[in-house]
Amino acid sequence: MLGVLGAAVIVAGGFYIVHREHRLRVRNGAAIDVEVEALAKKP
Repeated sequence: MLGVLGAAVIVAGGFYIVHREHRLRVRNGAAIDVEVEALAKKP
């Protein structure tokens, strides 16, 4: 029983890392898009 609980903690941690990395990648991609648009508008 304890082994199953430990495995569940490890799997949940893996899912959390994947979720966090996805959020960071989306946020950084959006920031880059805004910066590119701002540079494109400069004369």
